[in-house]
Amino acid sequence: MKRQKSLYQKLTRISRSKQKSDKPVYQMFRGIEAKIDFHPFLEDWGNLYQSILRSALNDRQKGLSSSLLEKNYQKKFNIQWAWADSITTNAEGIYEQLKTAKENRIEELQVDISSGWEKVGEILEELEWALNNPTPESLKNFEKELLGLKSKIKRLNKKEKQLERLLKATRLHICFGKKKLFK
Repeated sequence: MKRQKSLYQKLTRISRSKQKSDKPVYQMFRGIEAKIDFHPFLEDWGNLYQSILRSALNDRQKGLSSSLLEKNYQKKFNIQWAWADSITTNAEGIYEQLKTAKENRIEELQVDISSGWEKVGEILEELEWALNNPTPESLKNFEKELLGLKSKIKRLNKKEKQLERLLKATRLHICFGKKKLFK
């Protein structure tokens, strides 16, 4: 006859650490987080939560405050205050991250473009000098360098257009998950 495990034993597990070392390291997990069985409610609520979160992020971009979102979403989605607070806090964090990411991307593009044009100027000077002082050594890779310069200029033009679009954009863009979740 097999002995029944107690609830504490069912909710406790010992796991070996994945890090390689001389002596194995074990971790003990206790409580409900140690093993949560699949339940359809969790998947349904996760999808609903993500849907509400996307709505909250869109409304936050429209200029609504977090406290107003929280009050509206309790009524609109018929959820408790704690869930609405969690959603608005999460949306506020994502919104701030998106603003920071946009600012960082703009700065990165500006630095990349300015240093790229400086490099183009240096390469042009070298090519002009090679053309004015033709020797077999100086004209050896002339065509390759000219072709490389052409592609560098195209890349810089693309980055300038991307920077221009980013500066004009008022909405922050984010993609949540996969195509299935998006639909």
